[in-house]
Amino acid sequence: MDAFRVGIGEPIFVLTRAEDRFLQLRPGEEVRAQVVDVMPDGEVSLRIKGNLIQAKSSLDLPLNATVTFRVLGQQAGETGTEIRLQFVEVSTTSEGATTSQNVTTTSQNASTNLVQTLAQELAANLSVGGQVSQNITASVEQLLKALPDDPTAIPKETRDQLQSLLQTSLRNTDQSIQNRVSLLLNQPVLEEIPQLLDLNGVKEQIFTDMEKIVQIPLRTTLEDTGVAMEARLGVLAQSLPSEGEASSPTDSVSASMVVKSSESTLLRTDLKAKLLQIKQTILDHDRQLATSPTASNGMETKEVAEKRMELGQSLQNVDGLLRDIETFQLLSKLTNSFYTFLPVDWKGLNEADIAFKRSRSSSEGKSYYCLVNLDFEERGKVTIVAMMQGQDFFVSFKADSAEFRSVLDNNLQELQQMFQQQGLNLKMANVLSSEENHMMPFERLESFENIINIRI
Repeated sequence: MDAFRVGIGEPIFVLTRAEDRFLQLRPGEEVRAQVVDVMPDGEVSLRIKGNLIQAKSSLDLPLNATVTFRVLGQQAGETGTEIRLQFVEVSTTSEGATTSQNVTTTSQNASTNLVQTLAQELAANLSVGGQVSQNITASVEQLLKALPDDPTAIPKETRDQLQSLLQTSLRNTDQSIQNRVSLLLNQPVLEEIPQLLDLNGVKEQIFTDMEKIVQIPLRTTLEDTGVAMEARLGVLAQSLPSEGEASSPTDSVSASMVVKSSESTLLRTDLKAKLLQIKQTILDHDRQLATSPTASNGMETKEVAEKRMELGQSLQNVDGLLRDIETFQLLSKLTNSFYTFLPVDWKGLNEADIAFKRSRSSSEGKSYYCLVNLDFEERGKVTIVAMMQGQDFFVSFKADSAEFRSVLDNNLQELQQMFQQQGLNLKMANVLSSEENHMMPFERLESFENIINIRI
C-alpha cells in the first residue's frame, strides 16, 4: 500500500514506493477517492482507481465520503516519487454535513497557502535585472492549476500581490507581443521548413492596423489573441451531440463537420494555437536534424549544429510568447475577467492598458467604465476614463505633457462628432493635468470588480 500524507495548509502528497503499484495520475487530472476506513489515530484508508491507499490526515474525513483531489504534478521525495495532490472538495451524507463544512474551510485555507507559496516563488523568479526567469513559466502553470474556481476565496491582499507580480513579469519582457511575433516570423530558419510556409500571413491575420481599428468590432480583434483558446475549443466541443443524442447518423456527421470546420478556422487564426503549432513543428524538425545521416562529415555536422542552435533560439521565442499569453490567462482567472493584450499595430506606442468594468445595477441602471493608459514615445503618458451611464457618455483625459493636453483639448470637438456619427450622446469631455486627482478612483484597477483588462 502507498503511504499518503495530508496536511492542513499544505498540498497533499502520494508517496510511492518502488515495491508498490504506481498510480497513473496525470497533472491537471481530478481524481476521486472513497473513504473506506477511519482509524482513531487519524489514519484513513482511501480507494483511488481501485488502489487501496493508507492515508494519515489531520482532516476529519467522514466514513464513506467521496473526496475529490486535483493532481498538481510529480516531484522527487525521500522515499521515491511524490505525486502532489490538491484537496478540492468532499461530498458526504447529511450526517456528515458539519464535517464537510469543516473540511471545505480547511481546503480553502490550503488553497490560499498554496497560492501564497507559489506567489513567493514567482517573486523569487523575477530577477532584479529585469530579465524574465525561465522558471516563471512553471510558476504560471502551477498557479493556473492551484487557483480556486472562485478567486475571491483568496484574500484580497494575496490577489493584489499576485496581480502586481504578473504585470511585472509582462513588463520585464521589454518588447511588445507584436514586435516579438514579427521577429519570430521573420527568422530565416523557419522559412526553410515546408510546414511553415504559410507564416507570412499570420501577423496580418491576427494584428490590426490602428488606422483601421474604428471599422473593426473590438470583439473581433480580441478573439484571436490566444487567451480564450481553450474556452473557444470547449464551446466547439459542446456543439457536438452526445452519444445517442443525434436524431440520425446524418445529423451526427453534419454536426461533426461543422465543429471540425470551426476548429480549423480557430486553429488557423488564434495566436496561441498558431504558436503551439509552430512549437511542435520546430521540435519535429530539430528531431529530424539530430538523426540526419548528412551529419556524417565535419562540415555537415557543423552546419546541422548551427541550424539546431537557430531552431533552439526560435523555440525560446515561441515559449516566451506562450508564457505571456498564459500569464494573461492567469490574470483573467485571478480577476474573474477577460485580460489580454490588444492585437493592434500603433506606431510610436510603447505600451497600453485598457480595462473595462461593469458596475452593479443602481436606480439609474448599470454603468460601464473604461480606463485606458497609453505611453507614447514622443507624447508621453495619457490616462483616459470613459463612462457610460444609461444613454450618456462621459470622457476625461489626463496627460503629463502640457503640449499633449493642448493637442487633446483642441480635438475634443472631433471626438464629439465621432460620437454623434455613431448615434451616441457624449454629455461631457474634458482634459486634466496629471496633478488633478478627480480620476483617481477610476485609475485604481486593483479595486475594479468583474473587469475586462486588455494590454497592448
